[in-house]
Amino acid sequence: MIPWLPLVCALVADVDITVPADVAAEEAQTAPATDPLIPALQMPQFGAELPANRLRRERQLMKGLQAERLSAGHTVIGGYAQINATALSSGPGDDGGAISDLALSATLRRLVLFVAHTFNDDVRLYTEFEWENAIACRTCQGASEIEQAFVEWDLVKGDGAAQVTARGGLVLIPFGILNQWHEPPVFHGVNRARLEEGLIPSTWRELGGGIVGELHPGLSYELYVTTGLNALNFLSSGFGAGRQNGSITDASSVMVSGRVELEPVLGAIVAVSALYNETGGLPFSTKRFADATGTPVRLSLPLMAFEADARIRRNGLEARALVTSWHYPNAVDLLAAQRVDGSATVIVDKASRTGAVATLMAGAQLEVAYDVFAPFSFTDQQLLPFARVEFINTQMAVPDDYVADLSLSTKELTVGLSYRPISQVVLKTDLQLRNRVVGNDEVQGNLGLGLMF
Repeated sequence: MIPWLPLVCALVADVDITVPADVAAEEAQTAPATDPLIPALQMPQFGAELPANRLRRERQLMKGLQAERLSAGHTVIGGYAQINATALSSGPGDDGGAISDLALSATLRRLVLFVAHTFNDDVRLYTEFEWENAIACRTCQGASEIEQAFVEWDLVKGDGAAQVTARGGLVLIPFGILNQWHEPPVFHGVNRARLEEGLIPSTWRELGGGIVGELHPGLSYELYVTTGLNALNFLSSGFGAGRQNGSITDASSVMVSGRVELEPVLGAIVAVSALYNETGGLPFSTKRFADATGTPVRLSLPLMAFEADARIRRNGLEARALVTSWHYPNAVDLLAAQRVDGSATVIVDKASRTGAVATLMAGAQLEVAYDVFAPFSFTDQQLLPFARVEFINTQMAVPDDYVADLSLSTKELTVGLSYRPISQVVLKTDLQLRNRVVGNDEVQGNLGLGLMF
């Protein structure tokens, strides 16, 4: 998917995004005298230099508000919220038969509050508290969670940005786009893209630490050593159920993850992410697996994942692409073992031999949107029709003697509309067509309201 990016860049390279003089003058008057974001943006801009207010909007819609909260000083409260209404219909698709009745639902999908505090010029605290589906209780589908909680300390400072910052606590794994930048106005579609919520777990955080910073203006990195995934919770539909999220974690599962981003010009980003996780546990840790006789055994269960993505915002055009693959070469050893209590590690259908954890999972995504208000200088509001296509297969390859579950190989088309009256508020609607190789297809319509502050 990535090779399309140079073509897109070439097509828009000659388009001038010069801000009209009257608009620029007005924005310059309303811009703050000092903007904490501006010193950190020492890469070329598209067309004319953007005024502070326009620059702030572009950064908010590329990377959310975390940078602003961390750079604002003292104690800052922020957050985001998402309200969804959904109509879902499923049926046998190509196999014939009637489509089921519509299932209608609505929910306060999530409310998240951030508290950031600056101790001094070098040390900061960032916390994030989330409530999902309005009510958290034993019998309901809601949840109350801590999604981030870390301290960071600037070790080496350069011109305009910290070159090396140590970070420790409950951190987001730097893999993909949405796992880090998932505030509703930042992405299109009422729900997060299926690829970045299923195949790539979201929102995925673990306990640990590492370093973040810039190698050069426009070239940033993140590198962490954290707790990893719990293999005893893996499913044929993905590794996301193995997330530990900082709650009484099995710290013998250690993971190394990293991401490098290049932003050669403002509004165009290409990046790669990778991770390695020994899900079998450290050699000296308590054995969690047993063989067929019940004797505890040590398993080597390495998980390796790779991802590449690109995104661009330019003169009304918004586009992103992502490809990822997940490799679990010793999955057969996990399937052959049992838990120390004698129960199965993974539930497999004995008759069909389906339900195995795969040795290879993969997916790809392409999304394009365009702001129809972009050619007009009289408004900063945005109205963006968009389309996204995704390919997801969590059973691309399975161990010998097992059969791939083709119902987990899906193609999904999402078309919709995003309206942003301001950069921090969005009203969305979309229609999703979900096609499975085997099993019921689905048609889903969504309406949503999102905000961030």
